[in-house]
Amino acid sequence: MRSSPLLYAYALAIVAGCGGELPRPADPLTPLEPVAVAPQPTPQPPPVPPKPEFDPNDRERTYKWIREEMVPLQAKYRPAKEAIDENPLNDDAMKEFLAELPAFKSKVAGIAGREVAWRVKVHSINQNGVVIDGEGNEYTEPFNGKELGHFYVNLFIENGKVDREQFTEQRTLRLNRQITREFAKTLKAGDQIVVHGKIKSFVFLYGDDKPPPFIEITLDEVQADSTVEPIRAEERR
Repeated sequence: MRSSPLLYAYALAIVAGCGGELPRPADPLTPLEPVAVAPQPTPQPPPVPPKPEFDPNDRERTYKWIREEMVPLQAKYRPAKEAIDENPLNDDAMKEFLAELPAFKSKVAGIAGREVAWRVKVHSINQNGVVIDGEGNEYTEPFNGKELGHFYVNLFIENGKVDREQFTEQRTLRLNRQITREFAKTLKAGDQIVVHGKIKSFVFLYGDDKPPPFIEITLDEVQADSTVEPIRAEERR
């Protein structure tokens, strides 16, 4: 509590008469200057994932690019088909869809001839070579209670076999031709390896009047890359 000036003068007189000296009262406290607080950095938004597009070094990104191109096509097809199912004369929307279908096919199939280095998963290994898991399933719209918008991508390897029903043969990296025995001996089912090749063909199945439910991509001049460390199955668990 701060001393009164009158009381201080009275006390000073008493002390002076006794030959002493009264200490002066402390100066009133000086208010502290406010401490400047450094502005907090604005939180940075999470990085934007790369836009899906054809990627010669990323098969999954390429498949997602195909899906992104397919989504608006699927969105137009569904109501157009429902309109015709209700009344075949209501075909305006279907005509519009069919007019846009060739442009989609031309754009997506335009990747034929491009060279790629794609990771593929090992399905199994036999005496003929290494069989890759060449199936992909991309969803284009959520389940609506009756149908699920999706399409399949089948990846094949050009190895002299032509029977598309024999998927195992069409997906086999031939031993000592497309993959070395030494490298094949280090692999097991579930591992992911890199294969180099050229997209020989890009085929749409059953898609003359609707979004194609099946797409076949065939790679030619294929070689497994033993210099790239495989992603082991146990590492992805």
